Amino acid sequence: DRTCVSCTSSGNTCVSTGTKIYPSNAIKQLPGWTYNQGFKTTSCAGYNFLGKYGSGGIATGPVKITEPHKSIIMSFRLAPIDSWDYEHFYISADNVLVFDQYFWTYADGKSNICHSGWWEEVQTFTIGFAHSSPDLTLKFWSSLDQAADDEAWGIGDITFTLTDCQVDKWGR
Repeated sequence: DRTCVSCTSSGNTCVSTGTKIYPSNAIKQLPGWTYNQGFKTTSCAGYNFLGKYGSGGIATGPVKITEPHKSIIMSFRLAPIDSWDYEHFYISADNVLVFDQYFWTYADGKSNICHSGWWEEVQTFTIGFAHSSPDLTLKFWSSLDQAADDEAWGIGDITFTLTDCQVDKWGR
C-alpha cells in the first residue's frame, strides 16, 4: 500500500510545495507574466492583491515546477470587489478550466471593505487538479462586464502544494 507524500522543498523563482506567488506583503510583477490591463495592485480588508481588474481583465503567466508531482493543490485569497451580480471568476491551468465560481457581492458580502458602496467579502479557496509537467501556465479572468471602478477582482497569496496523490477539484 503506497502512502501519498507531498513535496517539501521550496524555491524563490520556481514553484514547489509552500511557494507563494503574489504574497499579500509583497505583490510584484512576475517574469513572463502578461497583464492585458497593465500590472496593478489593490488593497482590500487589510490584504494586498494583484488586480483591481474589471471587464476583460486577464493575468496569465508561466510557473516552473521544480519537483516531480501528479497533482497540484492551490490555495488563494480572492476579492470580488464592488458590484458583482452573478458574474464568474475563472482560473485555468494549461488551458483547462480548474476554477469557476459566481459571486453576487451585494447579497453575499458582509460589509463594504474594499472600495465603493457594495458589500464585499475576501474569501480563501483551495482547489486541486491533475498535473505532472514541470511547466504550468496559469490564467486568471472573469465574466465582469463593467469597468474596474464599478466591479473588479483581485487575487493573492497563491500557495502551491505538490503531491503524488490524485486530488479532487477542492484539493482533497
